[in-house]
Amino acid sequence: MNKRLAPGLLMRRARCFACCLACALAAAVSVAGQENSAAAKEPAAAVHVSLALAGDKSIFRTGEPVRLVLSFTAERAGYQLDTTTTKPASPIDDVIISPVSGSNRWLDEYSFAGRYYPDYSSIATLSAKPVRVELTINDWIRFEHPGRYTVRVKTSRVRRAKNPHEFGIAPTLETNAVSFDVKAMSEAEEAAEVRRLATLLDAAKNWQEEAKLAEELSYLTGAPSTREKVRRFLSGAGKSGNYFQNIFFGLYMARDRALVVQLLESALRDPLIGVSHQLIGVLTRLRQMQEREASGAPAPRAALISGVGMSESKPPSAIEQAYVREVALSLPARIGKSLTATAMTLLAHMPQDPVLASETRARVREALLKNFDSLHPFDQEYLLRVYWEQLKDSALLPSLKRLAASRGNNTQNQRATALRRIIELAPEEARAFVVAEIRDPESLTDFDVLGALEDRELPEADADLLEQIKRLAALKQNFDITRLQHKTRLIARYATQSIYGELMALYREWGTKWSADAKGSLLGYFAKQHEAEALPLIEEALAGTSNGQYSMLLGELTRAHYSEAISSLLLRRLEGDSAMVAGTAAYIMSQHGTEADKKAIAARLERWLREWGGRGIELEAEGASDQMAEQRMLQVNLIASLTRAKAWKLPEARAVELEQTCVTKMCHQNFPPRQKN
Repeated sequence: MNKRLAPGLLMRRARCFACCLACALAAAVSVAGQENSAAAKEPAAAVHVSLALAGDKSIFRTGEPVRLVLSFTAERAGYQLDTTTTKPASPIDDVIISPVSGSNRWLDEYSFAGRYYPDYSSIATLSAKPVRVELTINDWIRFEHPGRYTVRVKTSRVRRAKNPHEFGIAPTLETNAVSFDVKAMSEAEEAAEVRRLATLLDAAKNWQEEAKLAEELSYLTGAPSTREKVRRFLSGAGKSGNYFQNIFFGLYMARDRALVVQLLESALRDPLIGVSHQLIGVLTRLRQMQEREASGAPAPRAALISGVGMSESKPPSAIEQAYVREVALSLPARIGKSLTATAMTLLAHMPQDPVLASETRARVREALLKNFDSLHPFDQEYLLRVYWEQLKDSALLPSLKRLAASRGNNTQNQRATALRRIIELAPEEARAFVVAEIRDPESLTDFDVLGALEDRELPEADADLLEQIKRLAALKQNFDITRLQHKTRLIARYATQSIYGELMALYREWGTKWSADAKGSLLGYFAKQHEAEALPLIEEALAGTSNGQYSMLLGELTRAHYSEAISSLLLRRLEGDSAMVAGTAAYIMSQHGTEADKKAIAARLERWLREWGGRGIELEAEGASDQMAEQRMLQVNLIASLTRAKAWKLPEARAVELEQTCVTKMCHQNFPPRQKN
């Protein structure tokens, strides 16, 4: 696991292990599907959901998982079920417990800023055959006292499928009630359970087993489990994301939050323990929860936030800043891994005090530069990629070269990032590393990195590239197409005239089987070396390429070579009757073209307005043809090619003028009113 991964992102990960279910289903509760008013005339189809306890167990000790099974059926086709479950539990389900006294809704307290729907889902089609979803009550509720409890679930998992790409309103379904007993677990019993789980965790053979056991530990709520969860939270580096998220949420399930805070604050102040982003985050949220509890502020049961917003940054709270200040002041007392781990955390959590921030930046930079070689390669790559501006220093060049020369599994990202930085610091020393990557038949290092040299050609890589294309040309294995795309792009960038003939023979024999981007790259190389011979091949390839592949082929071709002849080829397509082809040509011209290309695109837009400017109703009519859809898109593409070009920049007033010619709603949505500076 990447230990810098924010807890918010860990929350979004789907639970990756499956639990065996032995279901004794209770009588179903039928709820009619609720549709919006537009669909009210259509007879409602009944959807059924029933609730049962998983297995035969109905008596649980406090801290044991109470697992539920929801079983969904539909009386007719047209309904689908979202089967996704997440940690933390999303608002798609609400677990309702009675009596309320004796239980604590820890999830609502944790989610005081709102609860998130995930931005992914797994969908099942409903029918008369039950589709089951398992939930665990402990993911919502901590049982404080023994007693008999009754649970029911409100769920919005069912949707009416209007068509394969559109869902109707989600009805809220409510299940039958199920009762069970909770008995006390003594501290001695919990301590024994903690020892059992800890032994099994230490002997776990794979991440699935590890995650399952960590979840069981997370649900325990007393002091023995709290101490073990804190210990594992602080020592979780290298564990899977599923393991870590279970331990993470287990800290919030603990009954004694003051004990969690005390133990974590002790770790934060220990100069021998590195302070992580997660440690500061958990302490901050726990303290916020304590303050809300003390103030009597209600927990937001219904606050919903889109999953996309989970990675948005927010201003640091006063609580967080107090911890950051304390950690920053402790930096001089730290050594070894504690120093480097804490320094990396402070890169993302600088004190707001300007003087302390300046001092902290200097100390962090010194610590990381001095100890860079002692860091894990993943940490080195992260620093080079994310915090290069803070660390940029020629003293890192020997370390960068070692990273760039590394070979083995999972080293490609490190090599690519290191090579990018070598090119910035010492471009004259980067050539040998670029050539080594090109010669490696297994390397797929980012082309933008490998293509960053100023050298026009790399003759020492010719022979290797030719041999690689010979091996890949027939596309004998599934992954060969990806490698061929990558290697042909490198040929277009660096290959010399010396292998032209052999590459041409390979293209003539195998080119018709290649993807559009691989063909485009090699055609770009041919055009760069011998344009007159290449142009008929380009015309032939375009004639055999579907409209949807035009952009790929032309994009790779013009990445390598753009000339008057290529511009003329594009101009003919811009002026043609195919709206999709014309839009693609306009875009390509906007990336590489000249003033003449800009004028040609503007003229094509004027022609479009003459032909279609007065036909807005026809273009937007319900059930309009594909031709109308392509014409709508063509205006968008032409305006975007003029106003968002890479090859030129229009005056602001001219750009606004063009955007105001929009005829359709889609066009207006693509070009909203510009903000005044």
